Amino acid sequence: MLLRSLCAAASLCLTAPAAAETLTITGSDPATANVNDLLRLSVERFQGEDGAALAQQLEVELGNAQYDGRAYYRIVAPESGAPTDGLVTGTTRASVAPSSP
Repeated sequence: MLLRSLCAAASLCLTAPAAAETLTITGSDPATANVNDLLRLSVERFQGEDGAALAQQLEVELGNAQYDGRAYYRIVAPESGAPTDGLVTGTTRASVAPSSP
C-alpha cells in the first residue's frame, strides 16, 4: 500500500505542467458608421453631476426629431434588451470662470 502511494505521488510530480493557449488579437480602426442607418437608439447613463438630467433631455430631443413629418429615431430603453443601432453615453462636466472686465 505504501509503495502504491509513493508511485502515485512520484507520477504526479513527473507530469508536464499545463500550458494555456494564447490568442493574439491585433487592433484595427473601428468600422465607420453610416449615420443614416442609426434609427434605433438607446440613451445610456451619463456620468457627472447633471448627467441624469442631460440623458433625459437628450432622449426627449432625439425622440422628437422628425423627418418628413415622421419620427426619425426610435428610442429604445437600454434595459429592454431590444436590438439598437447606436448607444449614446458620456460624461458631463461644467466649470464657471469669472469674466474679465
